[in-house]
Amino acid sequence: MIARLKNKYPRKIEVITQNIDDLLEKAKCQDIIHLHGFLQELRCMSCDDIVNIKYEMQNSSNSTCKKCGAKMRPNIVFFGEAAPMYEKLYKILEDCGLLVVIGTSGNVIDVSSLANFAQKAILNNLEPSSAIVEECFDKIYYEDANTAYKKIEKDIEEYINN
Repeated sequence: MIARLKNKYPRKIEVITQNIDDLLEKAKCQDIIHLHGFLQELRCMSCDDIVNIKYEMQNSSNSTCKKCGAKMRPNIVFFGEAAPMYEKLYKILEDCGLLVVIGTSGNVIDVSSLANFAQKAILNNLEPSSAIVEECFDKIYYEDANTAYKKIEKDIEEYINN
């Protein structure tokens, strides 16, 4: 559903994920913003060059930057490190009409405060979380995303087409 809507409305929908895997890419979703990095990539610790190694193990053949010779590291954000993509997240939120949050405890990112940026906000979780302020959301679906997606897709389509 996410990939389908992103492909249908490429200029109206931004896909932002905390996940470092490639599940959205496998669903043919494009232009994904990985807030915490992307596990398939290595990043140079000096020149920030990024190399995609898929899911191969980092080893001696790919641990040195081909451009500058410095050490490469996984292109993910470790606990305690700055998350450079958050700047992009907040820039996108400045013009956010509808924010849809699917599957989060709210402990890593304060999604309640993010919801305040949007004109409307929808939350989908299996169950309530003490880290999320429900009043910040216009709609909440406490159910499996495998069933909630139909409602969310309808909500998104209605928002975009009105």
